[in-house]
Amino acid sequence: MPFACRALRRRDVPNFKNAHWGLGTGCTGHGCRRRRPSQAAQGALLRVFYPAITGVNFDALRCPDSSHPILLSFAGTAQTTLGRAQLEQSHCEDFEHTSFRRGTQTLTLADGTQLFGSYRGELLATPTTSVDGLLIVSGTYRNTGGTAGLSKARGMGISAGTVDTQTGAAVVTVSGTL
Repeated sequence: MPFACRALRRRDVPNFKNAHWGLGTGCTGHGCRRRRPSQAAQGALLRVFYPAITGVNFDALRCPDSSHPILLSFAGTAQTTLGRAQLEQSHCEDFEHTSFRRGTQTLTLADGTQLFGSYRGELLATPTTSVDGLLIVSGTYRNTGGTAGLSKARGMGISAGTVDTQTGAAVVTVSGTL
């Protein structure tokens, strides 16, 4: 047989308990029919952000809450289940740099399609923060729409990552629904 088309089975994946079912079809070779992903795979959204700070300002219109008056802006890249993307985001942060609110984000995919969202969260010190400068990022997000096929995106989820206070480098993983 020149090719084989079949759905993945449990025995095809040695550690099937941790496999993400529905993300692949197990189809190999030319001539395979492209199968639609499962409903779970269509709605799942995973993103890994690599943002860099592009601005720190005080903006009373954008950050009207006096407890969170610092406007931080970011830009960077993201690897997502929708493909590679560019991101722009900003949020209002407190003076102690322990929490952020009123976050807005635009994710732009390679084809120009955009996904819009909002977010909020906390920056948590660890027992080693004074030595390594790393803070833990913990937050939530909500998609607020987009362009083209993402116009009805209203999913939500959680975010977690680290920020290096010495270099400004950050990595944030976001997991949830589209």
